[in-house]
Amino acid sequence: MRFMVTANVPTYGLKYKPYDEMENDAIKILRGFEGGKFLKVPQALDVDSFVEFYMNATIDYARLSQDGSILGLSTLAQTSVTVFSEDGSAQSRSYPENTILLDVDIYLHSSSARSRFTFMHECAHLHYHKNLAGAVQYCNKGNQRNRCEVQANCLAAALLMPEPMVHCAFDNELKGK
Repeated sequence: MRFMVTANVPTYGLKYKPYDEMENDAIKILRGFEGGKFLKVPQALDVDSFVEFYMNATIDYARLSQDGSILGLSTLAQTSVTVFSEDGSAQSRSYPENTILLDVDIYLHSSSARSRFTFMHECAHLHYHKNLAGAVQYCNKGNQRNRCEVQANCLAAALLMPEPMVHCAFDNELKGK
């Protein structure tokens, strides 16, 4: 399925990327990770290894919102992030560039599929949006349809379920393997 989002989408200066281009980007990325093994046989991507060893990103956990509405964020440059203690008090913490922050409760309140998608969504920001460092703080806050969020969602989906492997899995299922 192909789709295009164009109306009323904040762009943050990002060029429109067709879905096919993002799918091809995902395939190129996966070819460069662990010898392309995730493009040879349908299998779950090891997201922790991908984040740490391919993206060279640091993983950290913090309470990102008082209401659990923010599951993850990525630091495109060294930046201060407001995090919350268990009692709800806010504090500012500095995080280095290339850090993926996940909410401390992501594994309690979300399925493993949701947490895996959140990891890859944040990786997509690190891959596509480095040029936005400092320009956008919480670029999804208040608008899930802005261009950087659409791109991150599409690349995350393509990394977790690359089209050739989806076709292969369907073919295997039809053949009864």
